[in-house]
Amino acid sequence: MTYQGETDLGDGLVLVPLPGHTPGHSGLRIAGGGKELWIIGDAIISEVLQFRNPEITYGLDIDPQQAIKTRRDLLTRLAESGTPLAATHLSYPGMGHVTQDGDGFIFKPLS
Repeated sequence: MTYQGETDLGDGLVLVPLPGHTPGHSGLRIAGGGKELWIIGDAIISEVLQFRNPEITYGLDIDPQQAIKTRRDLLTRLAESGTPLAATHLSYPGMGHVTQDGDGFIFKPLS
């Protein structure tokens, strides 16, 4: 099954398109009990490079310009809302918050 746009999967799960990396690349927004968490997949693969400079792409981005736009929009949204994120390519604990810092962002791991 394929989805278009943000798709409510029920029980607080929303599939969120994060285009630019690979075909159909998506994240998952989880909400419940007044809290929310985003799982962002491969939208960011290097916390050292891509938070500070979201314009850095890598070889598996099929549409590098779209990946940049997706990453910048995502990080801006998370920084403005204060919503935590999780991703497999982040250092332990793999979860944290984003704050904006000039044109870039800072990742603050959850303690």
